[in-house]
Amino acid sequence: MWTGFEKNQKNGLFLLVMIFLFSCSHAETGSVKTLWLQANMASFERQYDEALALLQEATKKDPEFAPAWLSKGMVYKKMQKEELSRKCYEVALLLYQKKHDSLPENVDYAKGYAEALSLLGFKKESMKVLDETIARFPQEKDLLSLKEVMKRAHPLGFNQSTSTLP
Repeated sequence: MWTGFEKNQKNGLFLLVMIFLFSCSHAETGSVKTLWLQANMASFERQYDEALALLQEATKKDPEFAPAWLSKGMVYKKMQKEELSRKCYEVALLLYQKKHDSLPENVDYAKGYAEALSLLGFKKESMKVLDETIARFPQEKDLLSLKEVMKRAHPLGFNQSTSTLP
């Protein structure tokens, strides 16, 4: 019999697998998004070399796909390659900042921008982006949850930034 934790963990894995399969069935094979999703699944399964190879291919195919750069940074962080992790987060930050500045009505760009800031240790700046986005889009209830998560130290982030904002 499963304990509550084991059941939730298995349900979470099932949900992740279903999302992955649904996304892949609707995506072109070898597309950047598919590579990114496959890499996230490999990372979840602790197959970091495979995840990294998929993310390398994704960022080579589309160097402006910011989610792949964030994921690549997380994989490097899991592999304890701090400098490579930070560099990937910085690339993601620049890409999300550019996208957010050009399309401020896109909530996903604001979320990505806030996440990249947070992972690099710019907590105050991350909260500012989220507060502005919440004020602009109060109907987006998941922004409040995201803000609560971003307040905490991310296990794959840097607690304080040693770099300056671009």
